[in-house]
Amino acid sequence: MSSHQTRTQSAQFKVRPLIGAIALALAAPAAFAAAPAAGALPGTFYSNTTANYSGSGPIATISYSSANNVVMQWGGATSSTLSIAVSPTLASSTATAMNNVAGFNIGAGATLNITNGAAGTGLLISDVTGQASQIYGTVSAGASVGPLFIANANGVVLDANGAVNNGANGVAFLGFAQDAAAFAGATTASVSVSVGAGQTLLTKGDVTVNGAVSAGTVLVAGAGNVNVAQSGAATGWNIFAGENFTYNGGATASGAFAGGSAAVVNLTGGASSGSSAFSGATVVAAGNVNLNNYISSFSSATIAGTLTNNGVLSASTVSAGGVVNNGVINATAASTLTATTGDVVNNGIINASGAVAFSAASTTGNVTNNGSILNAGAVTLSAGASAGTAANNGTINFAPSSAALSMTGFNVNLYGTVNANVGTVATALSATNALGAVNLSAATAGGVLNLGTTLFASTTSTLTGAAVRVVSGGLTDGNGVTVNIGSGPVTSGSNTYGYNLSVFNGATLSAGTAGTVTIAGATGASGSNINLDGTVAGQTIGVNANNINGLGGFNITTSSGGSLTATFSGNFNAPNGAAARSGAGNFLYNYVPVNVASNGTATITLNPTNTATAAQLVNVLVNGSATLASGLTTPVAIGGSVVAQSSAPNSHLVVQATGNLTLGGSGGFYWPGLMYVGNINAGQPGSLSTLGTITLVGNVSNVIPTNVASEGGIWFMTNNPLNITTVAQVLTNTNSWINFPAATGFAAAYGAQNATSTTFNGMVTNPTVNTILNTGVLASNMFYGR
Repeated sequence: MSSHQTRTQSAQFKVRPLIGAIALALAAPAAFAAAPAAGALPGTFYSNTTANYSGSGPIATISYSSANNVVMQWGGATSSTLSIAVSPTLASSTATAMNNVAGFNIGAGATLNITNGAAGTGLLISDVTGQASQIYGTVSAGASVGPLFIANANGVVLDANGAVNNGANGVAFLGFAQDAAAFAGATTASVSVSVGAGQTLLTKGDVTVNGAVSAGTVLVAGAGNVNVAQSGAATGWNIFAGENFTYNGGATASGAFAGGSAAVVNLTGGASSGSSAFSGATVVAAGNVNLNNYISSFSSATIAGTLTNNGVLSASTVSAGGVVNNGVINATAASTLTATTGDVVNNGIINASGAVAFSAASTTGNVTNNGSILNAGAVTLSAGASAGTAANNGTINFAPSSAALSMTGFNVNLYGTVNANVGTVATALSATNALGAVNLSAATAGGVLNLGTTLFASTTSTLTGAAVRVVSGGLTDGNGVTVNIGSGPVTSGSNTYGYNLSVFNGATLSAGTAGTVTIAGATGASGSNINLDGTVAGQTIGVNANNINGLGGFNITTSSGGSLTATFSGNFNAPNGAAARSGAGNFLYNYVPVNVASNGTATITLNPTNTATAAQLVNVLVNGSATLASGLTTPVAIGGSVVAQSSAPNSHLVVQATGNLTLGGSGGFYWPGLMYVGNINAGQPGSLSTLGTITLVGNVSNVIPTNVASEGGIWFMTNNPLNITTVAQVLTNTNSWINFPAATGFAAAYGAQNATSTTFNGMVTNPTVNTILNTGVLASNMFYGR
């Protein structure tokens, strides 16, 4: 025998694979023969005990008297263990039908009774004919028989109209070969299969149990397909599909799978909710499990393959290698679907009763909802962290609108529909019908988050991913939204994304009228890039990134006290704005909008981090009024001097506003390079308004520590005189002008009075040491009308 065929000792019968030189070795499983004729009974068998086999018509009885384990074998021949041939004594009409049926087969309408005159320990019925055993009639064992084992390496079938009765004793249907000598020699009845790692059974019989079984416990076990159809509770049932198991005919049954069998279990329940089946059953499968019709929750289940529900399953906890729901799952409590090695997929309906969680334990496992999750509490979809995707393409319906939604994985895709009940009616989310917190978290190193539906939340929400893409709809959370993004280009499959945050046209990220939006990226040349063709909205908005681009921009959602703080190492503009807005190459159209509610006033703080080494471009159009602030400090104060560098980057700042612009503040305002600030008519960049005013409430400087040849001045493009406080002065670069609209005459007026007011100053080369730049009052010819 092969090394993995462990010889059974006195107390245990090992049902083992037929490998090598076993005398009764069989070929691959034979196809099921035609159903036995009605009334047919099995013929001669071989046994280790004397027995009488007699009857009349389609009813017969096998009787014996033994206090030990008994074996009855159909097929094969006598042996040292099975030395007794038992032939039936029946009426001729019955005998003719019986003798035409090979193996252990019971025809429809036939009954085989088995009795033991002593208190036996167990009976093994073994069929080695090479054909499956088929029971279309009834097999009834007396109480003294003990546990009944029906074993056939080519399969066992209990038809839907068949029945096996064994009182309070156990019954086992085994799609495995047998060791008659080991069973006969054991002192107690127990069966098991033990296949070593890397080995497998040569013969794998299918086992089908569709008829009624009356027994204390039931084992249905096979290494081929295991098919069971029942319409009621199955307490005490053990359904094993695989190559390793142990069963003693009583309460003890366990399974494990070293052999790696691909055995499949098909379970069919009742036809209505009133006949929901398999409650109390234990299911252990090395392969897949398929559920049909109405099925109740198992007592326990260990499923290495994929559990597929095509029926109506009443269960709250479902765990398998993979889980696929194509039918309906009616949860009786908080619901958890867990895939231990594969994926979780819902293509059907989950009627929740509390929280719902999909979880893939494998680092590469996916979780997907393509169907409907209804009346849920909190919903959590958790995919594998290193390569798994959490996805919703269907419907997630919350019973309480304040419940939380969490999706995590290497990638996260939220499309489909998310809504919450108002009363009992599924209703679109809104500010008054909002979820609790929303957490959508993909990996910040290579992971992609796609948001393609509309969400409203109320308890601070977070979006995370190397690339976060709000492709439609968006997220509104009045308590705040945090977006954590990665750096540099992100490749996902065949796609490469250049932006780490993309808010598409028509989509929005919003913290409502009083909340904060934080976009947490990285600065630097390989930092985070942002494109806003949709909008980011909140009372307070903070952005940390490399480039900030887009045609949609920012909405400050309060008319006073709102702010936008941008910390960036690249550009803050819309480089394709002129083309997209029909601006005919006009740089004034390359703006990122900042919209202030009710044309109110907001503070815009610009913190460029790379102006010492590269030119940074800012182009912003404010719909409303703004106070400009800067985190930079001028390299030289008015009246001071600085050593001239051979060259320095010239960053450009363009800010247009439909309302007022205020610069300066207690620390002054500094921008290292060209400055263009203007008051414009709404919707018309460069078209100056008579309504807005530019106010200087502190010093304004745009100097860079080098001799500037051109494009180093300041443009005050307004139709109204500057509102200058007594403490405010302006400092600009060498060879640069202070510019005003030509039609206003402001250039000449401010130029004429500057010798006295000394408001406007410029950098000049020290006449003695040309490597030193001094500051001085600008002459009247340094004011220019444009």
